[in-house]
Amino acid sequence: MTLAEYAESITHQVQTSVFTSTKSGKVKTDFVSQIAKKLDLDFAPENESDGNVCFANSNELRDDYKSTFAPIDILNYIYAVLHSAIYRENFNEFLKIDFSSLPYPKDTNTFWELVKLGGQLRQLHLLEFSKTENYITSYPIDGDNVVTRKMTKSSMGFEPYCHTERSRSANGLSVSPSEKTKAAKDSKHITPHEEEMGETGKVWINDTQYFDKVPQTAWEFYIGGYQSAQKWLKDRQGDTLTFEDILHYQKIIVALTETRRIMEILDGIDIT
Repeated sequence: MTLAEYAESITHQVQTSVFTSTKSGKVKTDFVSQIAKKLDLDFAPENESDGNVCFANSNELRDDYKSTFAPIDILNYIYAVLHSAIYRENFNEFLKIDFSSLPYPKDTNTFWELVKLGGQLRQLHLLEFSKTENYITSYPIDGDNVVTRKMTKSSMGFEPYCHTERSRSANGLSVSPSEKTKAAKDSKHITPHEEEMGETGKVWINDTQYFDKVPQTAWEFYIGGYQSAQKWLKDRQGDTLTFEDILHYQKIIVALTETRRIMEILDGIDIT
């Protein structure tokens, strides 16, 4: 399952479980009604074109001045809640989302903060967030671009930098003392951004080509029960990566890294 399929699955569940479709558009269910009542906001279906509604939902308007909310706001709110620490464990089984257990926002500030973060997460997973084009990795070596690594212990994909127990290079040859010394020196020149990302390394697609400076957290990160960075390459065993594929994979790494950062922010928000 790709990140986009993951996001689309959640969107579909919210659309079918929280809203009821009619000829005139999507109408609110009890969940939406309770949010409107608790926050003293009006629900505005997105098919309404009233100028005041559009202004009320403007991203440039301060949250405490907004008087309406739309279906997209509910989707983003739920998206954020499902990625919070309280619901994360259950959300690994994302196809079985229990909407009845979703909390109502305690106040408008919390609601709009979660709407914003949830929207960012959803756009990240759809690879539609502009930040995904701010690559944090590179693909420095020319070659045939054929994926031959199996992403296993015997045919590994990720190789961390300066691993204290590492004594072999990616092709299995011994690493010389001079190479170990150089690696140790290089590790002293870590930028604040690299330190924030944690340990990084190379993701090998074959014995000569790799994606460089991939955060290990992104490589190991689970989304919807899958390690997306690994599965994407496993699904392309024997394939030749195109230029677009190479850029796409680097977007995935940014999306996973940013997902982890946003989830840490969500962990600090009281959503109950």
